[in-house]
Amino acid sequence: MLFGRVRLLLYLCIMNNTLLYSITPLSSFTKKELRVIASLCMEYCKDNLGVNRRRRKDISISIVKNPSSDIYYGDYCPTNNVVRIFHDEVPTLGQFTATIIHEYTHSLQPIATKYGKLMKKYGYDNHPHEIEARDNELIYNRRVLSYLRQRLG
Repeated sequence: MLFGRVRLLLYLCIMNNTLLYSITPLSSFTKKELRVIASLCMEYCKDNLGVNRRRRKDISISIVKNPSSDIYYGDYCPTNNVVRIFHDEVPTLGQFTATIIHEYTHSLQPIATKYGKLMKKYGYDNHPHEIEARDNELIYNRRVLSYLRQRLG
């Protein structure tokens, strides 16, 4: 249990640094610019996190308004193999890229068959898929932002 708390505190500490590193408000980008950024971020994820070969259809990304009254930055649909990012909820560019990495990680996991079972057992905060997705945010977000600066610079 202590390790889980330490991991969460480390995650929050690093995420605060990441957000300070890229505090550009997402609202300062046009929808077209966000699509380019998202496409490059997905390209980076494919090259560095891999591709789920079990999926018959290529993964795609959609940047839309949140259809829910709950606050979510994004989600992944295993049925359609689509990552959706809710641009009206995401405050900064750093959080936008972190969310793409997070949801892309879910595309590599057995979400359709195991996510619900693990949710019942562990809950959201201790869910192994969520831990892996948060860890990947920490590992890759600065790299993705640097990659974007090189490509768009």
